[in-house]
Amino acid sequence: MPGSERPRFDIPLTRTIRVPDPYRVERWERIPELGPRILFFSGGTALKRTSRRLKRYTHNSAHLITPFDSGGSSAELRQRFAMPSIGDLRNRLVALADESIQGNPEIYELFSHRLSAEGSTAELRAGLDRLVEGTDPLVASLPGSFGRIVRTHLRSFRNHLSDSDTGFRGPFDLRGASIGNLLLTAGYLDNERDLDSAIFLLAKLLHVNGQVQLVSDVNLQLLATLEDGSEVEGQHLLGRSGGTLGRRIESVRLVSSGESSSEASAPLTEKSRRAIAAAELICYPMGSLFSSVIAPLLADGIPEALESSGAPKIFVPNTGVDPEQYGHSPSDAVDRLLNALGRSLEDPGGVLDLVLLDSSDSSYELPPDRDRIRNSRLELIELPLVDGGSEPRITAERLVEVLLSLA
Repeated sequence: MPGSERPRFDIPLTRTIRVPDPYRVERWERIPELGPRILFFSGGTALKRTSRRLKRYTHNSAHLITPFDSGGSSAELRQRFAMPSIGDLRNRLVALADESIQGNPEIYELFSHRLSAEGSTAELRAGLDRLVEGTDPLVASLPGSFGRIVRTHLRSFRNHLSDSDTGFRGPFDLRGASIGNLLLTAGYLDNERDLDSAIFLLAKLLHVNGQVQLVSDVNLQLLATLEDGSEVEGQHLLGRSGGTLGRRIESVRLVSSGESSSEASAPLTEKSRRAIAAAELICYPMGSLFSSVIAPLLADGIPEALESSGAPKIFVPNTGVDPEQYGHSPSDAVDRLLNALGRSLEDPGGVLDLVLLDSSDSSYELPPDRDRIRNSRLELIELPLVDGGSEPRITAERLVEVLLSLA
């Protein structure tokens, strides 16, 4: 019958693949517009180089970002406007921006720029005024329409800032403020606190080759429980637990913001749920173990959405030193990841399939227990991921080649 839909079937298939597969990598480089839908749960900067490399091969990656950052200029914006953290969101948008389009290198530089970390309130406000007026070289160098849009958003942010000063404790601290964060905040406030609208506009402005969104859009904080039973609240403090205090983090959960913190929940956005369902490969990448990788997994509905997805799921443990991973080997990190998703190493079904390790133990602060992983229901992939130029970090090109081969 004309107009009727043909029946469709979901058929699970098993295939043998080569990792890395140079033919698949070459194919996607030729047609990145049709590249695979690889989804990342992450925040922070650890995936920045990988994201900049990945956009050469696919324009269809999805990035579900944690909104719980509590340090830097993001913290100042959260406190002033009672909003989710947007610093990691801005970072990923910039990483996926098309740097080849005319005018985009200047936009890229502007979004990456921060105001001075020093100076008086009056001096920093004057600097913001120059950006609004277009006399600052960062804005003056932008092509006409780009410059007008940026100035309009910065002017709007300045107006919101003036409105919010009344009755607030002290002036807004512009020291080290990211211009990209200010632009996103203006879009958020101008669109009735709808962050998707702000992301859409700025993604178009930057010609972002991928989908970037917060896994949940609530204003909450991370609370970590340490091995001695003590607790640490705030994402920016988690690294100090292992880095300076020498205490292992056991778990993290979400609490409400404010003076009287209480356990809270973060609903998974419907847009994020759809992105998980559409993914062809799901990656838990390297990054600060608890605040960047596990934090976005705390949103309500994540385990169920992952179980419903037929895409393979891969974890890439950190090489080098991660203060949040103090006392945890890569195999321990697998346990922590699975625990956050309500699973164990004996029963990882539905939420994790593969673990990718560098073939050299010297890449890790604590050596992985490979036999422990091999004896589980997980597939272990071991490849040389670190080279002399990136040591001790994973080389972006090698990781991208592996992910493209698996998708």
